[in-house]
Amino acid sequence: MAYHATTPSYSAGSWDTEAAAVIEYVIRGPLDYFKLACPTLRLLMENQKVFDVGPDGKVGWNYIKSMYPMYVYNQNQVYPLPDIDPLTRLEFELVNWGSAFGTNLTEVKRYQRQNRSLVDLAAEKMQLMHDGLTQNVNFLMYWDWNADDISGNTLDTETLLANAPLAPPTKIENVSVNTELSYSIPMCIRDHDTGHTFGNVSSANSYWQSTETNGVTPTKATTGNNIDAVTAIPSTVALGVSNIRTHLQKMQRGAGFRLYVPTPADLYGVLEDYILAERRRDANTAQEMVDLGLNSHFVYEEYNTVFYLENMMTDLWANSLWFWDLECLFLAFETDFNPFTSPLERLPHSNILGAATEFHSQLMNIARVGTGAMHCWASE
Repeated sequence: MAYHATTPSYSAGSWDTEAAAVIEYVIRGPLDYFKLACPTLRLLMENQKVFDVGPDGKVGWNYIKSMYPMYVYNQNQVYPLPDIDPLTRLEFELVNWGSAFGTNLTEVKRYQRQNRSLVDLAAEKMQLMHDGLTQNVNFLMYWDWNADDISGNTLDTETLLANAPLAPPTKIENVSVNTELSYSIPMCIRDHDTGHTFGNVSSANSYWQSTETNGVTPTKATTGNNIDAVTAIPSTVALGVSNIRTHLQKMQRGAGFRLYVPTPADLYGVLEDYILAERRRDANTAQEMVDLGLNSHFVYEEYNTVFYLENMMTDLWANSLWFWDLECLFLAFETDFNPFTSPLERLPHSNILGAATEFHSQLMNIARVGTGAMHCWASE
């Protein structure tokens, strides 16, 4: 049991009758400042896909890798009948993660009695477990997979988000290598530079490269598990609407992608001023985004692209933009671990209680042609 190091300055006798008679004025329930599911996480959770996974713990996806040629025929023609092997397979391995908390029977009973406590301590601890999961997954969605960030089997998300207005007081523990964690957006959307394998496919294949448009050349990892992932923005140039058009013209080549773009605060203001004299929202997108609580968004209708304000981008990628279609990049979960919940239960022959939740998931990109990035850009 933890106690405050500083004794409160008010003694029991200093409260007047009026204040003491209205207990909720004296002590309300505790404030929780950290209930914050970022827009990207809301969007991906709303559009998640669930799979029945076998003993190998992998999600596989067959895809077409070739097509037949066209021939010019003679007037008298024996048709050539070539054969090809048109299919190969993507594979993504799910990772396991979750959280748990403990309490005891004394705390549960004493903090649930009416007119004795304004706090249900077990319920508060349950909420804090979910808050910790939310905050850490918010970070993992945008982590550059830098192995140096892991020290002592811990990924210190609180330190890595120290420049955020409200750094999360939490960590990811029991992790020794980045491959034990889910892929991030910077890992899913990488251009072919040094060369890497993702989803069992080499980035040397032109169809397995995301479209990348840079103001200047970003710093990328050349070794380790995050090869070709952007790790630093060395300098920037001013972003203009022509740069956005150039990038989107490369991506929108007949497939008709519906692209979503998490946008840092400064670039959001620039794009809003450039692209829209006044905010335009088509009815379907407006309803979809507002239902998720994402009011700060606008649609570049000519390119079927939705820009939305993302605070994790402001904190971690202030000079970048990521583009993806939700049918190409999505969160995948295993059927029975979405989540698997162990309810608050008492350990046999003890007064100790505990609860836990476990997810099996992966951030998958099954069509890199529908994803892209812009790095090293800044507002004027």
